[in-house]
Amino acid sequence: LFSLSSLRLMDNALSATIPEELYHLTRLETFLVDRNRFVGMFPSSRIGNWSDAMKHLSVQGNVLLNGTIPTELGFLTKLETLNLRFTDMMGLIPQSLCSLNNN
Repeated sequence: LFSLSSLRLMDNALSATIPEELYHLTRLETFLVDRNRFVGMFPSSRIGNWSDAMKHLSVQGNVLLNGTIPTELGFLTKLETLNLRFTDMMGLIPQSLCSLNNN
């Protein structure tokens, strides 16, 4: 399971916090959990675990995800797509995200 590169769980009515164990999947390139019922915040301290691989991250439609947009998302240096639409996340776009470039 630790070599998993893609996790797509869209439209499954999953309701919980995003499990901490998912942040141990350091080879995860695609994490798509759109239109579920995840609650809470991204644990900022764990996002960096995905920094070597994550390219596509989408939590669209999880209206109970809240908190500020984590600055640690800027550690995802290979990130190509980020979708936070229709969540309850708020605040300014972190400068760390603005510094990412698509190589």
